[in-house]
Amino acid sequence: MKQRIDKEDIKLFRNSVGKVKPITQDKLLLSTPKQKKKHSAPRNTHTDIDAKFYKFHLRDNDSQIGPNDVLLFKRDGLQNKVLKRLKKGQIPVIAELDLHGHTINKAKLSIDRFILQNQNIHTPGCIRIIHGKGYGSQDATPVIKQYIPGWLQEYPDVLAYCSCPVSDGGTGAVYVLMKRGQNY
Repeated sequence: MKQRIDKEDIKLFRNSVGKVKPITQDKLLLSTPKQKKKHSAPRNTHTDIDAKFYKFHLRDNDSQIGPNDVLLFKRDGLQNKVLKRLKKGQIPVIAELDLHGHTINKAKLSIDRFILQNQNIHTPGCIRIIHGKGYGSQDATPVIKQYIPGWLQEYPDVLAYCSCPVSDGGTGAVYVLMKRGQNY
């Protein structure tokens, strides 16, 4: 049986509480003892919390990636001339994902979905992932860019990736060459 709340009690409550801002996330933040790390990723409250939900760790060499550093990877067996074409932007972009404003958790989920959607593509081309240079982050350092190399290399369908030419996002974006579908 519900009790009815008096209108004056409601008014008194609203006046005493004031303006209310809805909570935008539903994660419980637990404090943990701080430990000194030898090589730590850039500090950003949301990204640090989100990183704990995934077991993705930066390798020591990845933790030094700067906003203007070029990302480059090629699987064994891929011809060098194909990588050169990718680096020059000569392979058409057939899909694009923009990660600006994403937390690490949301970026990883978005990349997972994006790669899954573009697996077995039959059209010749590549996909572009815009990760940004981190200028909007707390320390103005790349946060998501730090994770891009490790994440993309996890997918067997990713044959190569490289930073884009300046006209397509420069070092704030990567072209990703995916394995083509079997029916192509």
